Amino acid sequence: DMADIPEFISVVKLEKPVIWHVKPVQLIFLICNKSDINPMIYTKLSQIIRSPELSQKLIQSDSFSDFRKIIESI
Repeated sequence: DMADIPEFISVVKLEKPVIWHVKPVQLIFLICNKSDINPMIYTKLSQIIRSPELSQKLIQSDSFSDFRKIIESI
C-alpha cells in the first residue's frame, strides 16, 4: 500500500570518497517519495552536483545544523 511508504531524504557523508564511474563521491542523497517531489529539491541537488565549492562546504560541515543552513541557503 503506497500510503504506508514514508517520505524522506537521507544524506550520507562519507569520511573518505568512493569512486563512482571514475569520479570521487563523498555525499550520497537517498530520496524516498510516493508522490511528485517538490521541484525545489531537485534544483538544490543539481546546484550541489554542479558546484564543487558547495559540495565541499557540505562535506566540511561539522553538524546537522550547519549542513541544514547550507542547504537552506541554496
